[in-house]
Amino acid sequence: MSSTDGVGTKAQVAMLAEQYESIGIDLVAMCVDDLVCVGAEPLFFLTIFQSGHSSLIKLNFL
Repeated sequence: MSSTDGVGTKAQVAMLAEQYESIGIDLVAMCVDDLVCVGAEPLFFLTIFQSGHSSLIKLNFL
């Protein structure tokens, strides 16, 4: 079983606050929660970064 999720509006809030450190942690937590709710156990996490534009400094925080 697998799970997919996105950060949604949290990315917009993070951009306004210029606080990017916790977005990745929150994303992993949401995906793991979806799996645990159906009795599955997370085995791995595949990261994909998708953006229309970004700076390397912000990307390093993620």
